Amino acid sequence: MTKKNNKKQGSKHGMFKINPGRQSHVPLISVDAKVEGIAGEEEYYSQQGEPLTPAEFVEAFSTTVFMNLLVLRTIGIPRKEINAHLDADGCFMISPNYKVATGIPSLQPITAPLRGAIIRSVRRLTDDWEHNRLDPEALKAAKQYFCFDQNLREVRKSMVSYGVKLETSAKNK
Repeated sequence: MTKKNNKKQGSKHGMFKINPGRQSHVPLISVDAKVEGIAGEEEYYSQQGEPLTPAEFVEAFSTTVFMNLLVLRTIGIPRKEINAHLDADGCFMISPNYKVATGIPSLQPITAPLRGAIIRSVRRLTDDWEHNRLDPEALKAAKQYFCFDQNLREVRKSMVSYGVKLETSAKNK
């Protein structure tokens, strides 16, 4: 077994597709490891086996969670209808009334300090999106990396197959 095969892998992107031709880490947020209290955490790895600092892991995982959340919100699911749970194994989002769920597993345990940093980062990203403070070019790049339009179509198709009536509103609250 090669050394690369022994590396722990970082987050996978749940039911959503990513564009493997792009860089492994397209963050929408910058995280300061010292401020977040995660400077001493172990090294993580991207899906491609590239080493990530704890701050880069939080940036990448938070962006992944946010992009999944953005698909659900763009479809028209109100914020209050999306329940999210983050634990050591990853993040799970569900909206029972809209018959949709998504999981974002992490193949490495997410420690409590990292979970706190991820939660704060996702909240900040969501708030920045709701108030049009995200860099449009960075958001465009992240959407392209996460195959946003394709994922949006697939989730809509799945919801319609369950009989869910969709009302699309870009910033449904």
